[in-house]
Amino acid sequence: MLHPDSPLSVRVQAFFAMTGAIIAKSALPSGLYVVGMSALGSGIDISGLADEASGNLALNVATLVAGFFLSRTMLSGSGMLAVAGGARFGAYFGLSILSGLGIILGFVLLVLPGIFLLIRWLPAFGFLLGSEESVSRSLRLSWERTRGHFWAILVGAALPILLLAAGGTIYFVALTSELFSSNALFVVANIALYTFTVVGSAYGFAIYALLKDDAGELSGVFV
Repeated sequence: MLHPDSPLSVRVQAFFAMTGAIIAKSALPSGLYVVGMSALGSGIDISGLADEASGNLALNVATLVAGFFLSRTMLSGSGMLAVAGGARFGAYFGLSILSGLGIILGFVLLVLPGIFLLIRWLPAFGFLLGSEESVSRSLRLSWERTRGHFWAILVGAALPILLLAAGGTIYFVALTSELFSSNALFVVANIALYTFTVVGSAYGFAIYALLKDDAGELSGVFV
């Protein structure tokens, strides 16, 4: 457990160290995820299927399913996966939709609310799969446990955010520029984006691992 009064640098270092440990313990499945999803995403982009509903649907379904198994593998490898429960894919899907809609709405409204929700809900999937909490309670616990840690979590999120920005920028260049090979750029962009997913997932689970036993009453925001 990290106390909110601990120096920001100490908390950021702890988040980084735990993130690295989680990735190291799931290195093979994480690598397979990046390779497999990058190949699928690049293939859809290069073939032009990304412009069709069927291509987008197939990629979204594959991303969701692969992300679910990646999450379980990361938690299991770090000894944080709930032993008694089932797979909980339905709950994972529900949390993905609910948190995603909330964050997107926050970005659409004023940007800052979206960033705030993104940071405060980062450990929610850890509570869902690691502690077997319900979707709503996972969001509530995530909100409560990250209280007082917003800036430390935001600073620590710099690496995954950079990966996301790099992937998005390269993807945009691939779509609009005639100076570079779009096929090669699609591959690089997909690798960056799915590496972001690995690092971002591990970072969220690192926050869960370090803050899940924190004390305090649940926030009334989600009551």
